Amino acid sequence: MAKAQSDYSALQARAAATATIVKIYESNARNLEEKGLIHQDLTRAAKTSEENYLLYLRKQEEARMADALDEGRILNVAVAESPNVPLIPPIHLDFRDRRRIALGYGELGIVFTVEYMDSSFRTPSEVISELNIPCWPPFPGISTETVTVMAMAMEMAASPAPVLKSMSTSSSDKGDQECF
Repeated sequence: MAKAQSDYSALQARAAATATIVKIYESNARNLEEKGLIHQDLTRAAKTSEENYLLYLRKQEEARMADALDEGRILNVAVAESPNVPLIPPIHLDFRDRRRIALGYGELGIVFTVEYMDSSFRTPSEVISELNIPCWPPFPGISTETVTVMAMAMEMAASPAPVLKSMSTSSSDKGDQECF
């Protein structure tokens, strides 16, 4: 029995210690619950503040766009309304104006056609390449041989085969003919 009494007192002391630990855990649980509620309130307030801030930004952007549209005299973007004054004025051409425009384009076409069909020589190299005869140089101090060599070099750059042929024919013709 003495042993049972000592076990009983040890169990009572252990129960008292466990009761204190349970009280501490209960108070910690209540504190955590209160802190959780405070945390939820703070999170809700932060979300509300963020939504208000985004709403403010959206309204500020809408006001900026409305001001820009007012500066540009645009009535309403949501509803397609035509402006009071047309952007491009209508062009009303009478018969005389149309005839003048047509004659202008016709003259341009004639000028380009005549220029394209013109077969006159413009440079000494054209004379040398077409007629295979030496020609006076366009500038004093440049010899006829230099002009001939320059013309052959230009021809060779364009198409090498005909130049070799013209070189052989020009070297066989020893005539001192020159063009003016």
